[in-house]
Amino acid sequence: MGSPNRTIPMTHYPRVDRFESATIVLPVMNETASLEETVRIILRDVGDRTKEILIVVCGRTTPEAMATVDRLSQSLGGLVRVHSQTLPFLGGAMREAFDLARGSHVVMMASDLETDPNTLKPSSPAPSSSRPPSRPLPAGAPAAGSRVIRRSSYCVIGYFNASFLCCTASTYPI
Repeated sequence: MGSPNRTIPMTHYPRVDRFESATIVLPVMNETASLEETVRIILRDVGDRTKEILIVVCGRTTPEAMATVDRLSQSLGGLVRVHSQTLPFLGGAMREAFDLARGSHVVMMASDLETDPNTLKPSSPAPSSSRPPSRPLPAGAPAAGSRVIRRSSYCVIGYFNASFLCCTASTYPI
């Protein structure tokens, strides 16, 4: 796995049959105020369902953006994880983030507010029971047409609803 063009076997990801928590992935290049606003909205609306906010940076991330990332990391403690990507481009950042995610589900968003974090707001309380993956996600999952990524044994990259980059063959319909 030393090659930057390595293939990650899809069996690497555990099968998840219920929503437990989300890893929110935010790639950062030059975002500052918009990154802070994205994190503020995430914490306000789904902070209790968020396992971690995984901020992915690279060699081209600006010093101003890194200062913002450092401030968020310091103020939010263990909720924010910062990862310096090694694979190239946004696709590489997402592959690495998927490997590092600790939540049962992954939400990939832009940190420049292009993907509206307000759409993550759940419509009802957090789920308490397990549901089969072929059925709708229980109450408490992100609503309003947004999609979450279920970490599964089979993943395909594609766009859904033009809002979130989703990577799964069995995304919960919402």
